Amino acid sequence: MHKKFVLAALFLLIPFTLCYGQSIKLQDYKAKNSDETAIIEKLNEYLEAVKAEDKEKVLSCCHESIQLMDWHGNYLTKKEMKNTNVSDWVFSKWYGFYDPKIKLDGNEANVDLVLARSKAIIPITFQMLRKNEKWLLLKQERHP
Repeated sequence: MHKKFVLAALFLLIPFTLCYGQSIKLQDYKAKNSDETAIIEKLNEYLEAVKAEDKEKVLSCCHESIQLMDWHGNYLTKKEMKNTNVSDWVFSKWYGFYDPKIKLDGNEANVDLVLARSKAIIPITFQMLRKNEKWLLLKQERHP
């Protein structure tokens, strides 16, 4: 019983710490240029779609060649994503993205950030690609 209480307290403390600690929420990140602004907007759109389990909206954020790492550590293609549910990919409730670090290289970008979710805090990297003046997710992977 005591162990359950400690675990419950820990899971409640994680989002609180991220919200009120030194971390920067993705939506509070000060973009350095219009590309960063567009990337932040796309990642926020993706986050909200995942939270709502809106598969069509999630897919609209992804490039045709997306490689999305599911909670088992397997990469899903866009075709596989279309044939499964969002809950099959994400495993637990997502709260938010924090501490983004954006590296731009022409029409490509790497974004390292932290995902706060109900089961843990996880570092994630997004590779993004600009196609037709629109930023799309090309690869999503989490780090242990």
